[in-house]
Amino acid sequence: MKQFLITLLAVLTGVVILSIVPFLITIGLIASTSESAPSVQPNSVLVYDLTTIVSDISVEDFNFSALMNERLDKTISLKSLLNNIEKASYDANIKGIVLTGNSVSSNLADMTELRKALLKFKESGKFVYYFSDVISQGCLYISSVADGVYMVPEGTVEMFGVNSQNLFLKNLLDNIGVDMQVIRHGKFKSAIEPYVQTSMSEPARLQLQKVVDGMWSQMRSDIALGRGISEEALDEYVNNTPYANATTAYQAGLVDSLVYLDEFDNILRQKLGIGNNAKIQTIGITSYSDVYVEYGQTSYSQDKIAVVYAMGEILDGSNKSDQQNIYAGDLSRQIRQVARDKDVKAIVLRVSSPGGSALASDIIWR
Repeated sequence: MKQFLITLLAVLTGVVILSIVPFLITIGLIASTSESAPSVQPNSVLVYDLTTIVSDISVEDFNFSALMNERLDKTISLKSLLNNIEKASYDANIKGIVLTGNSVSSNLADMTELRKALLKFKESGKFVYYFSDVISQGCLYISSVADGVYMVPEGTVEMFGVNSQNLFLKNLLDNIGVDMQVIRHGKFKSAIEPYVQTSMSEPARLQLQKVVDGMWSQMRSDIALGRGISEEALDEYVNNTPYANATTAYQAGLVDSLVYLDEFDNILRQKLGIGNNAKIQTIGITSYSDVYVEYGQTSYSQDKIAVVYAMGEILDGSNKSDQQNIYAGDLSRQIRQVARDKDVKAIVLRVSSPGGSALASDIIWR
């Protein structure tokens, strides 16, 4: 009997421990997210690392999977990014923005919105600087709005223009005995061409060329205007020196000065009006999301405009756990819920999608 009681006590103790430990871990995780909001010191600089992943959908919502994601601090929603830049223009403690990073993962649409936000920020009289050791084309496009573009003397600038290429698999499929059966309507429906052809059709080439030309035309004109050089000179630079050292980029007018990080810090100190050995007060773009600054509209109305995000491939059915794709059932339900809200007067449907199911698209359209 004594042994039975000892065994029973051991089992109950184990059950209690197994029940309490996850609870304590959960409380600890919640506590770790409940830290006081960061403060901005006077005469500070807002630092935006362009390698930060920009997502169309919000990444700030609380969830445990995000807490366990080590890249959470390197991710920000586009809405938060644009809001932070606007907020910084009103923040008396923020004197300017410093862009860093040698690559950018955003698409051209997001980069264009970011450039416009930075141009609007400069209207407040505050500065925008950019510093890096290697400058990619995307970074150069964004930083072309900056008051100063700085890079290390031994760095490189990569400018390729815009291009597109397809991988054709028909010969491979023929060799392994696979015969693709496809149904399509319209000569510009080219998504299946890689499986049934060995080269690009003329309609596919025409539409792709239009897209490529349009993208490069915008990037070229924006960079040329921002850097004060001609579009023809920029074309010549791209065609002849896709990989260029810092000196060549400087001579082409793409860079303002060749300096090392310690020299750039001194340039920044001088701009801020502090001593050569003084600490530069900074705050990161993701941390700045938690900083409250009173600006903009001070009166509020019940009338709202709902922004509905449609991001990813368009698929049939429903799958609430998949936030990376568009499901007809889920998005349709969301639109109906917004439509029934008497306080919502309009919907903005923000689409970032390569397309997908025709049936799902028709359901969402309806």
